Amino acid sequence: LRVIAKNHNVILFTIDETRPDYVFPHPYFPIHVKQNGDNLRLHIKELKPDVILHWGDMTRPNGSVGTELGIPQAICFAGGHMEGPSLMHMDHIFVESKVYLEKFEVMGRSVSTAFGTNTDLFKPKMKPKVFDAFFPATFADWKRHKPLFAPAVYGLMACAVGYMYESHEDWCWKSCEEAGVLTLPHVSAEALVHLYGSSHSVVITSRSDGGSQRSVLEAMAMNIPCIVMADSDKTSEYILAANLKPVEPHPQAIHEEILRVRGTTTNARNYIMQNWSEQHYADAILKGLNQII
Repeated sequence: LRVIAKNHNVILFTIDETRPDYVFPHPYFPIHVKQNGDNLRLHIKELKPDVILHWGDMTRPNGSVGTELGIPQAICFAGGHMEGPSLMHMDHIFVESKVYLEKFEVMGRSVSTAFGTNTDLFKPKMKPKVFDAFFPATFADWKRHKPLFAPAVYGLMACAVGYMYESHEDWCWKSCEEAGVLTLPHVSAEALVHLYGSSHSVVITSRSDGGSQRSVLEAMAMNIPCIVMADSDKTSEYILAANLKPVEPHPQAIHEEILRVRGTTTNARNYIMQNWSEQHYADAILKGLNQII
């Protein structure tokens, strides 16, 4: 969005039902926080933007705002529900992976690929290597911390970071702690890059429905060996395209791969710079939006 904002006026909105409207002074863009959908619609109606871009799945509660105001709109589909109530209101869909591209094409939807990572932030760093393996992911069941990551890194120096839930799926981070993994809550991207840089490898054990594609791009942009599972078509997509190889989703196979790549680097950043940089991401978004304006 910062790349797009160099030549276009970008205004960000979100909803916070716990307090009256306010503006959050984010360092990238001020974020206009509305208490409810009615306030959101009123502000957008006054602005009269050329296009509305959503982010999420097809269950977004304000997905109809563009239809109601006669403004074309698109969505950056973040995974999840494909056929929710917002689908009928989207003039174009941006997807992160080939899997979703093909599914939406079969549904007859206007769709294109738009994805990338911040290559200015995520780039090779000369740092002491502390961890044999690093897993940056929300502690959710579909990330497979308990059955795969924790047993695979047992006895190694490992770190896992992400949102830690107390009310559900707490076994994800607890299994990591029991395996001796340094377990941390969600951190900023600026802190995250240092954890990447301090790791010999990034291990993504997510199922196909668990995503984690962005983490793969971040690791590759930093030339850190990235270990993904062969049964995850989404994360394997980029690894295979860069002529690398996924591993079988089994703790012993993952453990052996961690040891094999220890002390090595890759040249995967070249692949990212040619295909998945922030500029590629912005260009793909603008191309799709121009089609519906």
